[in-house]
Amino acid sequence: ASRLGVGILKGPFPTRQRRRAMIDGAVVMQDKIVPADKWVDVWNFYPDPACGEEIKNGDYSFERDFFSEKQVRDLIGQPGYIESQLLKVLAQGPVTKPVSGKNPVEPMLNKTYVIWFYYGTVKRADFEVINAKAAKDIPEKDDTVYAVLTMINDIVVHGTLNPLAKSGEIPYHAVPWLRRPGSWAGVGVAEQLVTPQRVVNAATRS
Repeated sequence: ASRLGVGILKGPFPTRQRRRAMIDGAVVMQDKIVPADKWVDVWNFYPDPACGEEIKNGDYSFERDFFSEKQVRDLIGQPGYIESQLLKVLAQGPVTKPVSGKNPVEPMLNKTYVIWFYYGTVKRADFEVINAKAAKDIPEKDDTVYAVLTMINDIVVHGTLNPLAKSGEIPYHAVPWLRRPGSWAGVGVAEQLVTPQRVVNAATRS
């Protein structure tokens, strides 16, 4: 937050935790879904531009992440993930991505799968195609739903209803260093010091 002007925290969200346990003299692997939280790189977070100074006022948000092939394979078998879609992604392999030069981690990106997490509204008919089972819980009067979608290589591999279905609240929290009027991205220390730095530079040159 101090360096770039804003920091992003995500949580709680469900994740699979694998533990080893000794049962009747044998080592058994146990998988459990547990709540988690994490820091999100601001370069990989894209809220609704209309959110103003509060990201939770937006209609949607995107989070980008980069998975290795092992991480994609580990999604197979997790609740809600579509195995046939994940196998299609693995067969396709990582998609080469253009380099803009703005993101400092771009040199490593072409070796990974780009995964997008979307929190926002989706048309009911589209959601029924993704997750027909969960769609049965949607009231008939609702034409749009608050959903959580996961995409890899632009292929939808997971879709579920937002746990906070009534409000559609997103699990992200923005921490601005210094308020920037009208924007969710605050002002960082580097930007605060631009003018004083110019004064010092000019005085030194003089």
